[in-house]
Amino acid sequence: MVKLTRFSKHAPEHVLSRTIPILMRNVAHYIPNDLSSSLAKVVAYCLKCITCRGDDTLAMAMGIKGAAFVLMVRLLPHFKGRMKDVLIKWWLVLVTFCAVSRRDVADHDRLEIVINLLDSHINCIARRYLLEILTVLALWEDIRRKLTTLGAFHLLVEAAGTGSVICRERAYQTVELLGITQGARHELVELGVISVLVELMLDGDQCTKLIA
Repeated sequence: MVKLTRFSKHAPEHVLSRTIPILMRNVAHYIPNDLSSSLAKVVAYCLKCITCRGDDTLAMAMGIKGAAFVLMVRLLPHFKGRMKDVLIKWWLVLVTFCAVSRRDVADHDRLEIVINLLDSHINCIARRYLLEILTVLALWEDIRRKLTTLGAFHLLVEAAGTGSVICRERAYQTVELLGITQGARHELVELGVISVLVELMLDGDQCTKLIA
């Protein structure tokens, strides 16, 4: 398994795709104990490395096998520290490139997992990944409705002000879509979105200035 993790950076994608069902079986019914935890860490890291390879083909193959569900429900609640960062990075790649994984979050009311993690005392690396996950998901209309219900606009404003360039762009697009309704627009203003947009217009590139 450790060797597979190392080889995953160089092995052909068609070979890696054949390992996905085998690896997924090792974590699909994960029950925490000392032995299974060690195995789950290696398998999850290996799956993350495979997902990050190439275009969206491997991420989509993994999403079809239910990777997002396994990650959110079976693994994330049981790991901390650096391993949690690895899992969240894997989650980010899945939802970025795989519509099935995004739908797994949207259809099963698991947006709360993202929000609860962001509202907890989580390190800055994981926080950056989670903000990116949130902005990817928020481009979907049903997710935006849930953000309204859950009172999570403050996280969008944070993503718009402190995330990566692409994260900020997605956050601005979501803010624009939410701002269509008067109630949402008022709340976003109260949360300080105007100052964030002004900052972007002063310091952003041509594309982000246009969005702002």
